[in-house]
Parts: sequence; C-alpha cells; structure tokens
Amino acid sequence: MSSQQVRFGPRESHGWLLGMTTSQLLLGIVAVWTSTRIFNADTSGPARAGWIALAAACLTVAFLPLRGRTIVEYIPVIVSFWGQRLTGHDVYRGGVFRMRDTDTVEFVLPGDLAQLRLINFEVDGSSGAEIAIVHDPCAKTYTGVLALEGSTFALLETSVRAARVDAWGNLLAQLCSEGGAVSRLQVLERTLPDSGDALHRDWARRGHHDGTLQAANYEQLLAAVDGSTQAHECFVAVTIDARRAGSEIRQAGGGHPGASAVVVREIDKITEGLKAAGVRVEGWCSPRLLGEIIRTAYDPTSRPLIQRRGGAASDNRGGDDGLPSGVDPRICGPMHAENTWSYYRTDSAVHRCWWILQWPRQYVDSAFLSPLLLSSQHQRTVSIILEPLSPSRASRRVTLKQSGVTSEAAMRKRFRRRTTRLHEVEATDVDRRESELVAGHGLYRMLGFLSVSSPDLADLEVASGEIESLAQRSQLEITRLPGEHDQAFAVAALPLARGLR
Repeated sequence: MSSQQVRFGPRESHGWLLGMTTSQLLLGIVAVWTSTRIFNADTSGPARAGWIALAAACLTVAFLPLRGRTIVEYIPVIVSFWGQRLTGHDVYRGGVFRMRDTDTVEFVLPGDLAQLRLINFEVDGSSGAEIAIVHDPCAKTYTGVLALEGSTFALLETSVRAARVDAWGNLLAQLCSEGGAVSRLQVLERTLPDSGDALHRDWARRGHHDGTLQAANYEQLLAAVDGSTQAHECFVAVTIDARRAGSEIRQAGGGHPGASAVVVREIDKITEGLKAAGVRVEGWCSPRLLGEIIRTAYDPTSRPLIQRRGGAASDNRGGDDGLPSGVDPRICGPMHAENTWSYYRTDSAVHRCWWILQWPRQYVDSAFLSPLLLSSQHQRTVSIILEPLSPSRASRRVTLKQSGVTSEAAMRKRFRRRTTRLHEVEATDVDRRESELVAGHGLYRMLGFLSVSSPDLADLEVASGEIESLAQRSQLEITRLPGEHDQAFAVAALPLARGLR
C-alpha cells in the first residue's frame, strides 16, 4: 500500500481588485495621479523630480515584497512597536507588581493576555477533579486544554499511518458540522529540556527492584541519561464561541458553568476522535497543570524544580513532599518581559517566532513535519490553529472566492494583463475545494506558527538557523515576525487557541 499523500493549496491573496488590497489600491491611485503632474507641461524640473520620487515611493511601499509581506503591511507593525516603546509598554513587570487582592484565581499575564480569566470547573462524576477553562470576555470565548502523549508515528507501518490519518480527517470533518459549538482548535507540540529526574523518581517509587536482569538493564539505561535529553509535550486547545453556542450554554445552565460544561462535552467528543486516531490522551488540564505549561514556556529553567513537586494527596508523580504538582495560575506569568524588534525576552530565555507563510505546494507524505518535530536540538514549539467552517459558511466562502477569481480574470483580460500560472493554480484550487465540500469534507481556516527559545542571544541565532533549516526540509516557507514577537509568542508557545481574527 502506498503512503498517503497530502497537498495544500496556495496562500490566498486578500486583494479585492486585481489582487490589490485597499492600501495598495490607494497608493496605486496616488501614483497614477502623480503621473498627471509629471507629464504636465507647466511642471518645472525640480517639481517633476519630486513627483517622480513620490510615485516611486508609493509603488515601492505598496508592492515591494519583504520577507513575505509588502512594506505597507509592515506600517501597522512599526506604528504599534514604537507606540509600545514610547509609552513604556514594551517592558512588563509581573510577580508582586501585578498581584491582586482578590479571592478568585486569575491569570496575571502580559499584553493582550491580561484580559483572560480562569474558571475552575469541577466536572460531574470526576470525584472533585477540576478542569481549567480560560475565558476571554472580549472575544466571548471559552477554552479548555487536553494533554496528549506522543507516539512514534513516523515508525508505524504505512497501513496503520493511513488509518490514523483517515481517522483524524473524520474528526476534522465532524467539527465542521452545521451549528457546531467548536469555533477554534489548536494543536501545539513543544520540546523542553529534560534532566531525567522524573524518570529516576518514578523508578524509585514504582519500579520492581528485584535484582532481575530486566531491572538491572533498566537501571543501566537510567544511568545513561546525562541531562541533555528533551521532553516532547503535545496539547490540544478547544475553544467555543459563546455567541454561536448560546442555546447550548443556556441548556447547560447558563453563565460560566454552562459554558464550561459545553467545553467539557466538546473535549470529550474530541477525545474519542483522538483515541480512534491512535492518539494517547492523558486528560484535560487542571488549573495548576495549565499554570505549569504557561510558566515553563516563559521560564524554561524552572521546569526541573517544578517537576519535583508532588506533595498533594492526589498526586501520583512521586515528587518531593510540600507543594502540589504544577504551578498556581496566579503566578504562572513572567516576572519580567521585554519586547524588542528581533526577539522577545522573558525571565530565563529569549524567544523568536515565525509565521508559516506557505505550506507544501506539492504532494507530500503525511509525516512531512517529521524533520521539524523530531530533529531539533533546541527548545522549540510548533503551533497550528484551525477554525472549522460550517457547510453553509464554507459554501459561501468558496462561492465568493469563485466569483472573485472569475471577475479578476475578466479584469485582467480587459486591461490586457497576463494570467500567470499562479492565477491558474488558485482557480484550480477553488474548484478542488468545492469538490471536496460536495464529497463531505470540511473546510478550515488555518494558521501555523513556530517559536524557539534559548538562554542567550548567541544561542538564539544558532537555534534560529536550525529551525529555518528544518522548516525548509519540511517544505515550509516561513517568515520571521519582527516587532510582533510578544504577540506571536502568545500564539505560538501557549495552548490558548489564539491567533485568528
């Protein structure tokens, strides 16, 4: 049986006239208007040179590509970055400087994450177990997080891999049902430095020290762990929109408890789908576990100490007596954070983020991300955000896209502009999407982000080169996000299902 192949369509252009956005169109109009001044007989030589310079500047700003985006698309980024610098918002002080005198458990996070609220929801029939529900009052969303355990997908037989890919596709198609409550899904996989202490503690607590050959071999294997290994962690964040799932929330009791109950119900559905796809699900994230995930993202060197915790009666990690496992959500944010143009600095690390500008354009194996996921020697995160579209929304989206492609083709013909091969591929891709919708497949909006973390700037440059090389091996076209690394880090490194607007 041949390996299952997948292919992604070209990145859609957001222009509404000959592929031009509104800002590009306005700058083009200014350039055309200046041409009337340039060729005006009454215009003097110096003035004509000034009009030529203005037209050239407008065309350069509007159409010159720079790292995947035009200069005009960088203008809001530059304005926002310097606005932060001038107002002092590029530096964040957390910890005791942000503590609030309140009885409720709240996040204390930098930037636009400061608006998030944490809900401790006790799940019915779980003997008091709690799940962390993240509420965004501005976007009116509720998010829960599933912790997964990785598997050696790349080493499986081709038939088993194909069956798991089909099961994953079925799950994605189910989420695109009409009236579905899930509005966003995030799959996040990250690596963290692992000292091996957790393995030693688990062996000391649960191992069978019976002097057998198996026990001796396992002890030798543990002795070979030198502290330079990496731990792979995977999470799935599930978000519902309170405006779309209003009736279901009311049926569940309304308010935060009703919304949390809907999130748990959707998480249970996704859990069953993930198990059918061969994914081992550890369970939903409790408030302290989510706090640990966020804390170790901002402060990677705190992981060995946090991993030693386990003093609560319900803990089974075998950690030291004292604090329960995880981190209190009220102190999971950074103690200090600083946003610069080329990186984002927090507590014990500096971070850099990338946007996946283009996915593979040709047919690739379903494990095409293996170089990026398995070959990195540095701490990195891969985050994919998916927004399912209902069949009616997907049909409207495809119809509008088809109309745009047709009208743009007619416009090019009228102005005698050449139809490039890219235009032909985009038209073919729209037809393919329509065929897939008719066949029952789902349609998603999708974004991908990468981040890498290092203890210092010198190591960050080495890690950045490695990530860009591995992305190229995975047939990904990525671009850095200068001036936006603080916002990109919240999307790329934290399982909070953010990033789509």
